[in-house]
Amino acid sequence: MRNSLDSDTNADGKLDDADAIVGYLSNLAGKSLQAITPPDTQLMSWVFDEKSDGIFVTIRKDSDGDRKFTEKDDIDFVRVNVSKPNVGQEIIDGKTRQELQKILINSK
Repeated sequence: MRNSLDSDTNADGKLDDADAIVGYLSNLAGKSLQAITPPDTQLMSWVFDEKSDGIFVTIRKDSDGDRKFTEKDDIDFVRVNVSKPNVGQEIIDGKTRQELQKILINSK
């Protein structure tokens, strides 16, 4: 798995950590690159679970619409099936996500 800073999503003239960061998955040869996070999000972290053959990815959405990714924006969690990689599906409902976000932010 790798991530890529592909474009200046906030139009500030530079590629940096305020832009979207897309996660990709490839085969073992490094080919068949497939995006696994939505293009308008920022990949934060990921964990592979061998038992479920899945990758659990933490992403940040530009929830306030300011075209920047900051701690004010929502965090979501998606699951990607390694056998059939595609853009991951959200796995936590809105209320639970908000509770987890509070815990994650307060633990820093």
